[in-house]
Amino acid sequence: MIHKEEMIKVLERAESDDESLTNLLEYATDALDEYDLTGPEKVAILTGDISWTEEQIGPLTRSERRRLEYKKTAEIS
Repeated sequence: MIHKEEMIKVLERAESDDESLTNLLEYATDALDEYDLTGPEKVAILTGDISWTEEQIGPLTRSERRRLEYKKTAEIS
């Protein structure tokens, strides 16, 4: 079962709250403990896997995509 609402909540929170995004970057899975997410959902968010996320929950908004892309960029830096 995919937790679409929870995944969207994480992405929206990261978009509106820089501290939340920083926590995702610094603490990874620990930053996601308060959300009801499966392991694959956490991995998709933490690795910026846009393709998997869209296959599971449908098209992302521009801002949601931007947050996942930001995560990928941060890992490369």
